[in-house]
Amino acid sequence: MAAEPRSTPTTRGRELAERLRELRLAADMTVESVAESLLVSPSKISRLETATRRASQRDVRDLCLLYRVPTVERDRLMQLSAQALETTWYQDAAIRAVYGTFIGLEEAASQIDIFHSFVVGGLLQTEEYARNLIAGIRPPGFLTLEETDEILRVRMRRREVLESPNPPRYHIVMDEMTFRRPVGGPLVMARQVRRVLELGSLPHVVVQIVPLSVGSYPGLDGRFCVLRFANQPISDTVYVEGLLGELFLDKDTDVARYSEIFDYLASTVALDEGDSRRLLTEIEKDWSV
Repeated sequence: MAAEPRSTPTTRGRELAERLRELRLAADMTVESVAESLLVSPSKISRLETATRRASQRDVRDLCLLYRVPTVERDRLMQLSAQALETTWYQDAAIRAVYGTFIGLEEAASQIDIFHSFVVGGLLQTEEYARNLIAGIRPPGFLTLEETDEILRVRMRRREVLESPNPPRYHIVMDEMTFRRPVGGPLVMARQVRRVLELGSLPHVVVQIVPLSVGSYPGLDGRFCVLRFANQPISDTVYVEGLLGELFLDKDTDVARYSEIFDYLASTVALDEGDSRRLLTEIEKDWSV
């Protein structure tokens, strides 16, 4: 059964952005013609329509007047703009804007399908594992102790979504090597594996492992997350992380492509839930020796 719809300032902002784009297209106007009419840059209109710039109520009013939007719809969109500008805990955190956007989508998603080939998914991480991971994946001195503590605080707060009264369906596929790499040492890893086993027993959480016996497979060189929003007026979105940055993809073709890859990993490449659990139990014993 799908979780009840949730919204955050991030999802309200994306709803507004998608609606503004629909209105422009319905008015048969280009980004350039809108910008010329409002005496702003085309890049501003483009950013408003992709939610990379938050729309003020004045922005919404001016666009609605230009598109000849009925008063009732204009008022609704202006209210949506005000709600999108509200602050919440992740917007007050000292984190990159793109990370805040991801958290806002993650909190509102009804379903999260995620693949990690190198590290344990953030929502499953123990505090010890997360601290060692944050410190280890960047060059020495890259982060101050205060910056490390803030990233850790945010990551620990993110975990609450899985144990909330209205959690999303969370399905994760991870590579076995994720649990064989001694991040923080044997004791930390033993506790981390136990944590994954505990969360994997929740009815809305599915954990699958790709065993080392599998050779190369789609996704081996990265990680991605498909966020779905049942009964919400925003597009499903793929979040892709890499060394050069992060991407948000919401075109139907992109979401379908990553969904197909995830389904293939879950149905064909990874062990099923039972065998994955047995493998993790063996790994936990190895670290506990």
